[in-house]
Amino acid sequence: MKRFIYTLLVMAVFPALMYSQGIFLNEVPTSPAQNSKNESELLKIKPEVSYDKHLAPLAQGKFKEIGITIDLIFNTFYSGVTPFVYEPNSGTLIFVQTDRIRVPEGADSAALTGIVRIYTSQDGGENWQTHEIYRKWGSVPVNASIAVLNPNNETNPANFKYVISTRFFELNRSSGTDAYDAKGGLFLLYEGNNFSYFEYPEAGPLSNNPGTNHLWSMTNMASSSAKGGNHFYVSGLLTPKNEFIQYGYYGFGYIELETSDVGSSIPSQFNYDQFKPSSGGLGSSFTSQMNLDVDAEGNVYAAVNNHFKPNTEDQHRVVGVAKSVDNGKTFSEFNKMSISMVDDFVTLKGGSTAIGSAQPGLYPYGANGFRVTGVDEYSFIYRLFSWASTESGSAFIVEAYRKDGQWGIREISTFNGNKWRIPYVIQDTTTGSATPRDEFFNNSRQQEVQLATTADGQYLIAKWMDNRDVLVELAEPFPTLVGSGQIDSMLTTDIFYSYRAVNGTQWSPAYNLTNDVWMNKGTWIPNIVPSINQIPIIEHVTVRFTNPANPRIAYPYFLQNYVVEASIRNHIIVATFDGLNPGNIGNPLIQIPEGVAGNVSVDEENYNFRVFNMNPNPVDNEGYINYQLDAPGHVTIDIHNAMGQKVMNVRNAFTDQGFWQANFSASELPSGAYFYTLTFNGKSVTKTMHIAR
Repeated sequence: MKRFIYTLLVMAVFPALMYSQGIFLNEVPTSPAQNSKNESELLKIKPEVSYDKHLAPLAQGKFKEIGITIDLIFNTFYSGVTPFVYEPNSGTLIFVQTDRIRVPEGADSAALTGIVRIYTSQDGGENWQTHEIYRKWGSVPVNASIAVLNPNNETNPANFKYVISTRFFELNRSSGTDAYDAKGGLFLLYEGNNFSYFEYPEAGPLSNNPGTNHLWSMTNMASSSAKGGNHFYVSGLLTPKNEFIQYGYYGFGYIELETSDVGSSIPSQFNYDQFKPSSGGLGSSFTSQMNLDVDAEGNVYAAVNNHFKPNTEDQHRVVGVAKSVDNGKTFSEFNKMSISMVDDFVTLKGGSTAIGSAQPGLYPYGANGFRVTGVDEYSFIYRLFSWASTESGSAFIVEAYRKDGQWGIREISTFNGNKWRIPYVIQDTTTGSATPRDEFFNNSRQQEVQLATTADGQYLIAKWMDNRDVLVELAEPFPTLVGSGQIDSMLTTDIFYSYRAVNGTQWSPAYNLTNDVWMNKGTWIPNIVPSINQIPIIEHVTVRFTNPANPRIAYPYFLQNYVVEASIRNHIIVATFDGLNPGNIGNPLIQIPEGVAGNVSVDEENYNFRVFNMNPNPVDNEGYINYQLDAPGHVTIDIHNAMGQKVMNVRNAFTDQGFWQANFSASELPSGAYFYTLTFNGKSVTKTMHIAR
């Protein structure tokens, strides 16, 4: 039997890799696709054509369903896209989503038809309207970003000005079978008048890109009317046209609708040779995604978290921001934060720069953590992990910011769950695999870290996802993951946020929005939110499988919700929360999902017991577990190793009310990461500890 305690698995495996030379060595580079299967294959719709909408419990709480999408991977799973925006003049929330279906073109219904839909709400997310704005046979747009302007203060979203940027695939039957070739970027320009648009395909940036050897891929967008026109901007990490071209260049494009001033390039500051060289070959790079924003004067800022030459050591990743004062035609050099500031922050927090610090970790490709707060003033949030020893460390959500001509860095929150990644369960996408295999697949959006401002410009909102420390026990008979074996426990995620006044310096405590045992994935807030009291969030939730041919049909819905794969349908659901009066988004009636064992509660404050963090941690030989019981009952305390195996029972006995300390000897246990779980009257709390000698 397996326990898929993947937080521990990751913590157990990766430190050995990272410290083989005493520093952080393994920021593993990945391609933009991050799938091993050919994307042409991923685009094919599998025969999962039925679902039971009413059996999606997350859509029955405070979340509302606004639509169904064919898959998460080609919508919001990847970093570097901006699918969710807010137009403050009209109070309109806007979400863009791509889809694909099979419909006849003449007598041919075998090929895919690509679709783009916009969802709009003008009452804070209570009601939504769906607008299908693009449909084309044989052309499939994916990973859409959107930017919007409303210079005439229109109230009808059909009359706004939009630019939508997607990468897209085009049908190719030259080999006798249906294949979909990557064609770079597709730009849809909407100038109002009931979503009428101009279609503008562009393989890659036109300047400093000879032969368009680099194609547009996932893109980040921004817009501004401040400099005498309706300007839209797009940037992104480019995809090489073939395997002989180095991956790691950025492209930048600008569009002014009224004068048709359109241009795109690879600015010299964005060339691959400005950053740390790849150590993984032509198909890899250490280059992170690029973020965009504009200030009130219309200046454009492009931000990255990169290794800048000549500082190319593995721990030398820092935030840098380049500025354009001419609507994106030219850019300044990157204004870079010094690595010494990160080192001093790590030291201040008890870490060791001699061991190394991960900035932001194995998957540094997240985006959407950057906002401009004034002319030459901005903030960039990301994860940072610092090691106090080769056995233990601390993870933080940090803010790198520039104000009054100086760089600064401050802690927003500690990061309590998985230090390295948030995995999903996903079908093995190895080309030619005869047998499906469900495996953990990494969240490419850097734990979905985002930064937003309120529409009045008064507050910054930081939002991130974190693995829960609470281990969720599954009910018997234990489910079997396809191709991977039986499991009896899982970790899940929650959505967290914090806020601060733009003119202030103190972040609020971190608030847990969802606080349930469901898996949250594909979550977004807009870069501008209506107010501190009205913060909208969109999430994707896997629909319940109803096709008996699907090998996951036997999974309880709790596990079906983990699956993220092309061609699997997802609910698009939305909720709004009050940042000054936080409360759970989730519906308390469905916090105990099907397939979970016992009376699981995840709100320790409502328990009649409390488990304290171990101190000292790491443990040498003697360990102490302190706990408080508000009533008598049966107490079980178990310790599990990094493989999920129980290695010790510390207590298994009836215990009176009171404050207690359970002692145990760790002398026979090897150094490494462990979990200790206290179960009291059917409820459990699990926390982490380390043994080091």
